[in-house]
Amino acid sequence: MSTDVNCPVCLSKPNIPVVLGCNHLFCYLCLKGSSNAHMKCPICRRPYPSSVFTKPDLKEKSIQLTSKSAKWSYQGRGGYWLFDKLTNRYMENAYQDKKPNCEVVIAGNSYVIDFNKMIQFRKDIPGKRRHIKRTIDLDRNEIKGVAGVSQKLLKVKVKKQRCDDLGEGTSSSCQPSDTQNGIQNGDNNCLSTAIARSDSDEIDIKPDVSSIFLTNVKEEIVDIIEEGLKIKQEPNLYDEDTQ
Repeated sequence: MSTDVNCPVCLSKPNIPVVLGCNHLFCYLCLKGSSNAHMKCPICRRPYPSSVFTKPDLKEKSIQLTSKSAKWSYQGRGGYWLFDKLTNRYMENAYQDKKPNCEVVIAGNSYVIDFNKMIQFRKDIPGKRRHIKRTIDLDRNEIKGVAGVSQKLLKVKVKKQRCDDLGEGTSSSCQPSDTQNGIQNGDNNCLSTAIARSDSDEIDIKPDVSSIFLTNVKEEIVDIIEEGLKIKQEPNLYDEDTQ
């Protein structure tokens, strides 16, 4: 089944899409929220087993995060669970706006996120609290999964950011702000950096640097290297005093 269809519960693009035995597709958390009332498909009312939540039939087997973006997680037994992407984005926006707290709806329940105490709790059960935290660098050893879905089922991938997006502390030989200028001016270090990035599946080249341009740069470098080897092997061919 295509994941292009909207979730029938929230009417949005499926977030962690899961399909039932009746072939109806939902957000994992939307389905989990509806199960509080009954364990039946919200559309056709066909019953489904509780194993849908422990071993869901996911239509996407991985979730991709950005290496330098903020990642919010909540404490579980023996580790932390990442919030789903939509909730993570909402929380980060509220945090950046310097709000003391915010409310989010997760699986049909309203949760209060307290940024001062770094805790979360259900609005109707304030005594049951969990620690939350905000991190940039992901510690895979402590992450159990995403929104209750184990990493064994939903792999967490971290996409490296472009050199231009990195701040201080980058190990790149060229400064982020100089990358494009270096390419245009023929700087060898920046050319090497750009070429290396063009060959990587995880790192994107800056949009205004076309693949055709980089291909031409590669060919020119190869020609220069080959020409240099000829000079070393047959110096008399390029020695004007011998002509």
